[in-house]
Parts: sequence; C-alpha cells; structure tokens
Amino acid sequence: MYCVNCGVKLSDEMTKCPLCGTKARRPESTAVLSAEAPKQKLSRDGVFFLITGFTLLVIAVSLSIDLSMHGRLMWSGYVTGAMVLLYLAVALPIWLKHTNLVVKIIADWAAVTLYVFLLERTLQQNWFFPVLFPVLLLLGVMTVGAAYFSLKHPMSGLLIAGVYLILAGILMIMMEVLTNAFLGAPAALLWSQWVMLGLGVCGAALLVLYFCADLRQKLIKRMFV
Repeated sequence: MYCVNCGVKLSDEMTKCPLCGTKARRPESTAVLSAEAPKQKLSRDGVFFLITGFTLLVIAVSLSIDLSMHGRLMWSGYVTGAMVLLYLAVALPIWLKHTNLVVKIIADWAAVTLYVFLLERTLQQNWFFPVLFPVLLLLGVMTVGAAYFSLKHPMSGLLIAGVYLILAGILMIMMEVLTNAFLGAPAALLWSQWVMLGLGVCGAALLVLYFCADLRQKLIKRMFV
C-alpha cells in the first residue's frame, strides 16, 4: 500500500503517511470518485402499451374519417389491415420475448399472407393464388430457413445474407414469370434479370468474404482503425 499523496510505501498497520500525514486509503475500501449513472432500461410493458395505444388510435381515427366522409367503410379497412401488420411486426417480438425466432417469423408471414388475401378478395380480383401466394410461400420458406440456420450457426451472417440475396434474385424472376402468365403477356423477361444480376453480384461478394478469411480480415483492417 502506498500513500496517495507522496507515494511513500506504507505498512498495513499505518493509518496515515509518516511523511506528509495524509490518511491512508486501502484499495478495498477506496470509494469510487466518479461513477456512471445507472442506465435505465425500457419497460417492456410500457413500450407494449404505447404501441398498442398508438395502433388503436390510428385505426379509430381512420375509421371515423372514412365513415364521416362516405357514410360507410371504404378505404379505412386497408389502413386497419396495414396497422395490424405493423403492430404484429413491432409488438409481437416484444410480447413474445422468449418465443423462438422462427415462430415469430411464421406468425408475421401468416399475418401478411392473410392481409394480402383479404385485400385481393376486397378488390374482387384473382391474382392472389396464381401470382402472389407462390412468391409469399417461397419468401416465407427462405426467411424461416435463414432464421433457423442463424440460430444454429450464430457466426454465419455473411453466408446467410449471401445465399438470401441470390435466392431473392431468383424470386424476382419467378415473380415476373408468374405475372406474365397471369396477364397472358409474352414470357420474355423485361426487368427481373437485371434485379437478379444486382442481387446475385452482392450475394456472391458476401459468399466470397465468408469463405476467404484472409480477404475478410484485410477488409476489416481497412474499414476499422
């Protein structure tokens, strides 16, 4: 133990410095002179209450405006559905904090699919099953697969992102093909191949970084000081 003022070595029995008279401070009893204030954590119930209140307020306002303008519900149903989807996307992870990520994704996918189906039924068209449902189904499988793989292999973010981008490009081509078939248009691709090219290049770059550790380390050194 040393004097905090002049640095003279002190024995354990000394209560003050024999040279300058400063009171001895033992390390185990030294008070912290400056400490950070404890960080306040957000209350999960409080956040959940605010999100729920905001969602109900927007739905109530849209329904009131729609009824006052037209005397019946016309466009407010779309707003209500969109707010319910947003509520599920934001509030569901808070509400089901300890629920598996895959279960949350499946619940969100089911909500989106149901909303799109109800929207198609409201518009009295027939594009849901021939066009959107296969795309939504493949997108849901891709997302659930990525989430499951990330839970099993937490350090494989680059691999998951790379494969996901390439599959998303394939999904764009699939969407254009289904749209052309539904509309009776020629089967030629007009835009999806360019989207796939961009997504594919980005996905391939991420895969290269994942499998080439040396290149990844060099990039990290360039990006971070």
